[in-house]
Amino acid sequence: MDAAERENAVREGFIQGVAFAAAVAVQLHGQPTIARSIVNETGFDLEAFSVAAEDDLVHLRAEVKGLPRGRE
Repeated sequence: MDAAERENAVREGFIQGVAFAAAVAVQLHGQPTIARSIVNETGFDLEAFSVAAEDDLVHLRAEVKGLPRGRE
């Protein structure tokens, strides 16, 4: 794995972790506004979240408009 591939893998892993954490904020704590803030504060374009699990993104769509479909 070269440096660019490693950087991309880290970026994807970070986005997946953000989506997971935001979904937990909604699922377990009923905090959709906090979930939206978590996603927005990353600075990533919403399309970048297509690498996240669809199982996580489904919990965020009501609050974060424009999220793409994630990985199955």
